[in-house]
Amino acid sequence: MENVPQEDGVPVLITSLPEADAGTLRQMADRFRQRYQSGVVFLASVFNAKPLLIAAITEDLVDRGLHAGNLVEFAAQPLGGGGGGRPTLAQAGGKDPSQLDAALTNAQNWVKKIWY
Repeated sequence: MENVPQEDGVPVLITSLPEADAGTLRQMADRFRQRYQSGVVFLASVFNAKPLLIAAITEDLVDRGLHAGNLVEFAAQPLGGGGGGRPTLAQAGGKDPSQLDAALTNAQNWVKKIWY
């Protein structure tokens, strides 16, 4: 979490954490939100042969129209899954772990689309 890429000066971390379970993904998302006052974090993993996604968006960015539930729902499409949650924190899963990279690409595309 030291060199997080930024969009317009806002930290945006989109990455995978191999073999991380849902609890670990939530912990990492919480650490990101503790470290950065404003930002977007999207974490993906395959645990027990099932893909997992979690997104967290700080309140100030929710006020700008970003929604973590919409992010995970869009990103999960290539995984054959879905999810949702609150504007600030959401989780999704899927059926096809081979499509994890496509889910990460979807997350990047979603952030860029919302931003610009």
